[in-house]
Amino acid sequence: MYRIQVHSPGARGIRLHFTNFSVGSGSVWVYAQPAQDQAHKLVFGPYTDQGPFHDGTFWTGTVQSDSVIVEFDEPAAHGESQPFPPFRMDSLAHQWSAYSVAPSDSTAASCELDVSCYANWTGYASAVADYDFMGDDGGYYSCSGSMVITQAQTFKPYFLSAHHCASSSSEARSVEAVFSYQTASCNGTPPDAASLPTVVGATYLTGAPIGDGDFALMLLSAAPPGGTTFLGWNANDPSFSEALTAIHHPNGSWARISFGNRVADADITVGTDDGPALDYYQVQLNQGITEPGSSGSPLLSSQGEIYGSLTGGPLNATGPAACQIHPFDVSYGRFSAAYPYLAPYLNDSASSAVNGASFLSGGAPGMLLSVFGTDLATGIQEASAVPLPQSMHGTTATVNGIAAPLFYVSPGQVNLQVPYEIPPGSATVSVRSGDGHVTTQTVQVSGVSPGIFTTADGTFHLVPSASARRGAYATLFFTGQGQVNPRVADGAAPPPPSRVGVAGLPVPVQPVTVYVGGVAAQTTFTGIPYYLVGVTQVNFLVPPGVSAGDQPVVVAAGNAVSGTAFLTVQ
Repeated sequence: MYRIQVHSPGARGIRLHFTNFSVGSGSVWVYAQPAQDQAHKLVFGPYTDQGPFHDGTFWTGTVQSDSVIVEFDEPAAHGESQPFPPFRMDSLAHQWSAYSVAPSDSTAASCELDVSCYANWTGYASAVADYDFMGDDGGYYSCSGSMVITQAQTFKPYFLSAHHCASSSSEARSVEAVFSYQTASCNGTPPDAASLPTVVGATYLTGAPIGDGDFALMLLSAAPPGGTTFLGWNANDPSFSEALTAIHHPNGSWARISFGNRVADADITVGTDDGPALDYYQVQLNQGITEPGSSGSPLLSSQGEIYGSLTGGPLNATGPAACQIHPFDVSYGRFSAAYPYLAPYLNDSASSAVNGASFLSGGAPGMLLSVFGTDLATGIQEASAVPLPQSMHGTTATVNGIAAPLFYVSPGQVNLQVPYEIPPGSATVSVRSGDGHVTTQTVQVSGVSPGIFTTADGTFHLVPSASARRGAYATLFFTGQGQVNPRVADGAAPPPPSRVGVAGLPVPVQPVTVYVGGVAAQTTFTGIPYYLVGVTQVNFLVPPGVSAGDQPVVVAAGNAVSGTAFLTVQ
């Protein structure tokens, strides 16, 4: 075991950048010591294999301390410790000041409007996050962005912002998004942002610079906290008389709101970059303003649908001077102009193949896979018994030419099992409907690719154990466990315990660990129940030291870590 201390005097928070990270089945934790304030985020990990992006390079989240411990637990097979750990830390981000905790300390202008004073908008505000990221130029920046829903309402964690904020893969990877950063009551004391749920890391999907509309779509590395709203969107243009609303995080402060309407279109100039009128809306704000840090935030219809993302406002629009600017005109990149680039992701009814539990990308042998598209079946049918059928309503499916068992078919969605015979690598999934229509998707198959089953209400709580007391038993189910022992046939459930005993049920070959609030939980059962296909049940004890409230839950299977689910700890 290695322990490395990194100290940055005077820092309120530290982020570390890892390169050449390759720890195999070992694990790395980054944490503050001693833990002086349990309300702050003090632990990140475990980081395994080649890190969260599988290539050895990533940023950690912000540890709220000026001293950080990096702990490396070596794989048992390593024997004697090597002279140097199998990774490098080549950069450090030093957070100079803490987030504001009282309205009088706000970095935003005094004329900003607290979103909590407008009850109709507080739900939509939960979709808008304040995020920091490392610029490719070496700077450390803050912007706003919003969760956006897909047409099939799969709750994939798509995050929409501005291209002049995060504009590259490396910048997206460094994103640290803070959610629920709003007051509990009108003009009340805001929460300490350092205590709020965050998602660290994102994948850059598509975007365009200011000259082409200034938008960026990212896929967050994990789901946002339970209760987060996913905003709808409108690819039509608003009328000039329509009421428009902006929700944003000025200067990295808590959520504010502004109101206005569309005015005459115009070309824009931001610094040395020009943007054509056909890619932007001009909005005149008659209540509230925007400031630096508001960039990337959504422009909303009265139904909470996204019309655009903020590019910029008047020069020197920050602090007391901003409150004296009248009229306050701002520019938003048009969602309608960006839609052709966003549609392949947001219009997921067109086609996609994802983990059937988390709806995130990736596959594994034996996993439940969901395929979305059109004309996938001529009717709706769910398998009523096991072994699962290979044809329902005339619909059949194959993975690399091997027949796939079917859980469910409908015109817009097919759930199938990835055959255990499929090796790691790129795999072709084909679905043929009863009328002969063929939909083909590509999925990247790994040895394991865990995804946790959660509630269907968008809060991402575990099922069946949405809540549990400290020290009590809880249960979760996940798919993507990979190969199991003893082997089980494709589409088949294990034999009942009356024949093989509980000890005879299939167990994932790769070790499985459940983490609640960053703490490894004691597991009392891990295996595939006799009545399920390709789905693993885990019974675990909620760690006694975990804080109360919604706590993140992840499943580590081998070297892969699931997306985040939530458990309400009582």
